[in-house]
Amino acid sequence: MNCVDARDLACPLPLLRLKRALTEVASGESVTIMTTDSGSIKDIPAFCRQVGHQLISCVEKPDHYVIQVEKN
Repeated sequence: MNCVDARDLACPLPLLRLKRALTEVASGESVTIMTTDSGSIKDIPAFCRQVGHQLISCVEKPDHYVIQVEKN
């Protein structure tokens, strides 16, 4: 599993880091991103809908969010 630590990065950097990570994995593989940016919980699902990736999960932890995306 590929993991991106984007905690303490402001919008749009978490989304940009996720996009870059998705270019480095094969279709069907997933990328997990950790972020403290609350906007990412809206931006990343919207990005997935727009480009056809699958949002696997979006979990709120006490101090950050963990979002998993599967590449289309």
